[in-house]
Amino acid sequence: MLFVVLSCDPSKGPVNPPGGASFKLNGIFVRDVNLANQDVASFQLLRNSAAYKLATVSVDTFRLDTVSTGYFKESPGLVLRPGQSHGVGIIDSASNLNFSTALTMPDTFSFTINSPAFNIYRSSDNFVQIEWTGSAGATGYFVACVNDSAGKDTSFFPGTFTTNASIPRQAFRNSGDQVVEGLYKIYVVAFKDGFYAYPGMPFPTLSNYSPVDTIYSSAVSGRVASAFVARYDTIRATTLP
Repeated sequence: MLFVVLSCDPSKGPVNPPGGASFKLNGIFVRDVNLANQDVASFQLLRNSAAYKLATVSVDTFRLDTVSTGYFKESPGLVLRPGQSHGVGIIDSASNLNFSTALTMPDTFSFTINSPAFNIYRSSDNFVQIEWTGSAGATGYFVACVNDSAGKDTSFFPGTFTTNASIPRQAFRNSGDQVVEGLYKIYVVAFKDGFYAYPGMPFPTLSNYSPVDTIYSSAVSGRVASAFVARYDTIRATTLP
């Protein structure tokens, strides 16, 4: 569940823009330990259904930069704390908007490849079994398996509260069921309240997936999400039996 605070100063109540102006904020703050700059925040803001870049969007005390896609910041200019709550705010003086909400970032976790043995996928193997420790605060997980050189990728959402998954044989084979040799990187993401792609993300997300919007106040809707990405592991696929 997303906990919402409607004003930076709760004693004053929400400050909403006059005249019915509406804002829509969608995006994510994430720690991805696979990136050189591990902490990332990326948001898009609409005002009355049009892209809007004149507001101040922040995570805690860190003001995000205005970029072509919306609002963005990464470490070292941004410091996130897995397992802790972070505030996301919008201030727009032209619309008299002062909005904030808070969301916990999923905690750190790791995963292991249980099978096949020695992380080598052979033509006689069926699927790859992985298991993770669980991430406190997460409401879901996302798994991606990527072979960059072969242009193959498979991604999916396992069960909401599960801590294991089977990567299907199709992830390592072509349409004729022949093993596509090479090195496959496996990523596991713990997320809260949805998952969005972010700049520098080293794996694809599902093209037909989008988190469901919520109503934060009479002036602001959208979806704020958070995530922690565990360190990736690899599988070597071979045509040997």
